[in-house]
Amino acid sequence: MSSEDRDYGFSGGVIIKFVFGFLFLALLVSFVWYFMKYQKAEQQIYQLTSEEGKQEVNQREIEAIVEKVSKHIILPENETPTVATIEDIDALVQQQSFFVGAQNGDKVLIYSNKAIVYNPERDVLVNVGPVYIQNNQVNTQPEVVVEEVVEEVVDLEENVETLDVEVRNGSTVQGVAQNLANSLADEDNYNVVRVVNAVTNDYTGTILVNLGEDDVSDLEQSLGVTAVNVMPEGETESSVKVVIIVGNQQ
Repeated sequence: MSSEDRDYGFSGGVIIKFVFGFLFLALLVSFVWYFMKYQKAEQQIYQLTSEEGKQEVNQREIEAIVEKVSKHIILPENETPTVATIEDIDALVQQQSFFVGAQNGDKVLIYSNKAIVYNPERDVLVNVGPVYIQNNQVNTQPEVVVEEVVEEVVDLEENVETLDVEVRNGSTVQGVAQNLANSLADEDNYNVVRVVNAVTNDYTGTILVNLGEDDVSDLEQSLGVTAVNVMPEGETESSVKVVIIVGNQQ
């Protein structure tokens, strides 16, 4: 064999070894990469299926809902609400008129002194009202069916004759409507059905609207106004017969 043949054979062997080495390294890198992805996926699955993971997800969901609701109404400070999802609105409406206007998928936030029905799809408050604690216990499981929560913590005191009232904030001051609603809720003869924003925030003074034939003389006296029987022009209608619009105070 000539020296040229020997050199060629030696060079070819080096090339073959280099190619095999490169392929082996590429396969090793690919294996490590896929293994790391697999490990990461396994970790995510564990986090979502473990009790700790579920609690973390639930807590994040509650915080997100509370943040959205807080843009519409002043919420109690330093209190985490019980959050439930409405699953059978027809059954709920038959038991409690508080849920009229809500729909399946709406969220119910229950605090120690109020309950809020929130529609996350439309980002609106459907209803707000007081709650009454029974046996000083509140169900704190966030994924409980709403019917069970209502049976334990919501009591609308059907035996007490009350006047349904809706309070709207028609001013530039945040929280004034809620403050009035809280004052009314402390009295036995008023049931604050909901607290919402008026169409505009440039109302002056307080407007009391009596759309039915209810006796609102006590409200007229306490608010210092005379009731009218039609809604202000441009204001949305209400299913509640008595509406109070809190405007800017002079």
